[in-house]
Amino acid sequence: MNLEGFERYHKRLFALPKLHMLILLTTLVSAGAAAEAGILSAHPSYSIAAQVFLAWIATTLIYSALAYAVLREDSLLTFKRVLVIAMTGEVFTLTLYLVIAVLLTLLKGITALSHTDLYDYALPASIIVIFFLLRSFAGHSPAKVLALAAALPVILYLPSAVLWPNTLRVFKFALVLALVIFLTLVGGAEHSKVCKKLVQVDTFKLTRSTLEVWFSERVENLEYMFSLNAKKRRFEVNCILFKAVNTARRWGLVAADIHPGPFDSVGSSRLPEQLWKLGKTLKLEGLMFLKKPCTHADDLTSQRQVQKFLDAVKACVEEESFSGRVAKAVVAPVVRSKEITVTCLELENTPLLLVSRSPVPTEDLPRSVIQHLKTRLPRLVDVVLVDAHNCIDQKYQELSSEDYEALEQAVSSALNQLNHSEKHQLKASLSHADIPEAKKKGELGEAGLTLLLLEAGGRKFALINFDSNNLRKGLRERILGELSKKGIQAEVVTTDTHAHTGIYRGVKYNPLGTNTPLNHILEAVHKALSKALQTLEPIQVAVHTRSVELEAVGEEVFQRLQEGTSKSMKSFVCWLLLSAAATIFSAVVLALL
Repeated sequence: MNLEGFERYHKRLFALPKLHMLILLTTLVSAGAAAEAGILSAHPSYSIAAQVFLAWIATTLIYSALAYAVLREDSLLTFKRVLVIAMTGEVFTLTLYLVIAVLLTLLKGITALSHTDLYDYALPASIIVIFFLLRSFAGHSPAKVLALAAALPVILYLPSAVLWPNTLRVFKFALVLALVIFLTLVGGAEHSKVCKKLVQVDTFKLTRSTLEVWFSERVENLEYMFSLNAKKRRFEVNCILFKAVNTARRWGLVAADIHPGPFDSVGSSRLPEQLWKLGKTLKLEGLMFLKKPCTHADDLTSQRQVQKFLDAVKACVEEESFSGRVAKAVVAPVVRSKEITVTCLELENTPLLLVSRSPVPTEDLPRSVIQHLKTRLPRLVDVVLVDAHNCIDQKYQELSSEDYEALEQAVSSALNQLNHSEKHQLKASLSHADIPEAKKKGELGEAGLTLLLLEAGGRKFALINFDSNNLRKGLRERILGELSKKGIQAEVVTTDTHAHTGIYRGVKYNPLGTNTPLNHILEAVHKALSKALQTLEPIQVAVHTRSVELEAVGEEVFQRLQEGTSKSMKSFVCWLLLSAAATIFSAVVLALL
């Protein structure tokens, strides 16, 4: 499941233009409207046009200060954002002003008009723009925000009332204002009905919740919305714990069919780094997260659900069920079937299979992969299947029916090889490295790079885990080639963290290697490998499997969100056009009477 549709509609509906672009647009339309006012008032001198132009620019600042003063307790409404909202309304208003000017000129002729005939009608239409923008940002009642929205046309109207008091037509202004307010309230009610029916919260609450995440990292309201629509189900959690025989060193691998998402700090997006921090709290050298096949349907709804998962892991770590003897393992046959590569480990009696399609760009392997394999391979018991999630490009390929068959053949062959391979005593070590450049670019989470080095029967294998959302195509092969030169077999996996994703940022995410130079990444890998080689030692292994009931977002929720946002977008555009049309119609009819 991806969020492209939700992104597209949400950005179109609620994203504000850049400030510098709005300044340019406001300047252009204000200058054009000022020139029009000078011509229509029969005073086309520079001084008159300049006065009108400066007055309109000044009222934008006045309105911004007024709105900010009233709503300043809301951390989302910085002065800059309020200014952008005010300027958006002014651009809309003055554009309508010029459109009406053209229509009335064609109908009545230029000599019969004054600029206030136009401005009286154009100003009220901006209310619908200001109202929706302010109401989305602010957690106040619609009446209060509507009053603030109405203040913009009133304040912008004052310069013309002062400059040309004899041409003021208040009744026309009031008629159009009443019509636009009515349309705004009806449109807002229609929005809320559509949204509440689909996701149980109205349009403004959903919008505000999303804006809170993007602008101030307050996730409670959006997580509450997800919880209202979530379904409970059981998740299987596999904990493979390591303890050195001769020292106090301990660490672990945690594999779960939980997706780290949906974005930013919402739900389980930061689960890999939270798991890593839990390991440090428990005095472990690290807890590495391995993602089983799953998608955004398997996002957890809230931090409360993440904590339940962490509590289950903590219970496994504290169980201390090590045998006291050196573990035996098989490291690491590689099976390839068409575009599928399966790298095999067996730690004690637990097979660990790492599945990759690289160099074929691939997103999440779905849960249906496990369901397919379980129905076709009865031996798939106590097998931990991991989605390596290690190759992406601008476009990626979904699994075909041929891919499912190839995966089945590869897994079956891998299990056969493990069954006929001799087990050897296991040495292991864990090391960690940071890539500051990648963190700065938003391509790496707080868990950084973790390297698990295994040695059994003279064969060394490095499991390299990046706390990132996939790898840029070709990066995996470069890393494996570098380690192959040292005689070390390896596989690269990512946690699929969504700590650095977000719709507001304009991109879904940056896979590792998008902007981070290759030499920085390879240098960190070599550094982690060097540390791990120095600390290899005999290891005990304990394996725990737990089932935890948690709330999952479910793919249908995202589908409803996309549908709700799409319908809201169409509804918003409809009411906006209707409001503008009503304004133009009122201006023409009243001018002709």
